[in-house]
Amino acid sequence: GYRHLTPGIVHILTDVTAYPPQYYSAESEDDWFSYYLGPEQQSEDREVATGEEYQGFPLDIELNELRRRIELLGGHYSGSIIVRFHAALNYISHKHFVILRGTSGTGKSLLARCYARAVHQIDRLSTEDPFLSFCPVRPDWTDPSGLMGYFDVLTGSYIAPPFLRALLAASNNPAVSVFVCIDELNLSRVEYYLSDLLSAWESREAIVLHSSDTHTEDGLLISKSVIVPSNFFVIGTINVDETTVGISDKVLDRTMIIDL
Repeated sequence: GYRHLTPGIVHILTDVTAYPPQYYSAESEDDWFSYYLGPEQQSEDREVATGEEYQGFPLDIELNELRRRIELLGGHYSGSIIVRFHAALNYISHKHFVILRGTSGTGKSLLARCYARAVHQIDRLSTEDPFLSFCPVRPDWTDPSGLMGYFDVLTGSYIAPPFLRALLAASNNPAVSVFVCIDELNLSRVEYYLSDLLSAWESREAIVLHSSDTHTEDGLLISKSVIVPSNFFVIGTINVDETTVGISDKVLDRTMIIDL
């Protein structure tokens, strides 16, 4: 049936057969999860990353070297996908925002994992990357609190989601590229919960978090406002099916979309 394939798919099969994926023979289910997802990280035992060993930016790496690192991590993509993704994520110096669109299983989240580790010179996908965060979107998000957090009057402390913690990590480590993957971006209307970030990118002004400086329960200082630094990279993933909502022009005008 090879001769019946459309011309656009032949080169994909050629690439895959030229670079077959590597398989890991696991001894048990736990071994499999440990290899591909990494061991469970206990917050009390996790060391605080200083950022010194992760310093560097994507544009500091030659494109061929970047593609080689991604492939060694298990990211088998056509060369054009990596080139387009790399260019789209870095073509504006102060705003790094790309949306990956495709059906389930096309490797959208994997590309984000591999790219961040390639920049941070991490050679195993199972090794934790302290400057890569994943933020799954919930369908009930109607305001920015899912990303930027909120002040809990019952505990008297600020609730800081992973997105805000990554943003603060970028501010505190200006020599490190900090990546955030907003997974399933269009499970809720993007302009509802991402409006503060989109506005900050356009205006170059700070995002107001609270009326005054405060802390989280674990002692993290939360200033009343935060500026989105130039070393902060946001990657969104979207599926197109009956459970998702459309992306508005307001969002489309402020990002680059790559189809996988």
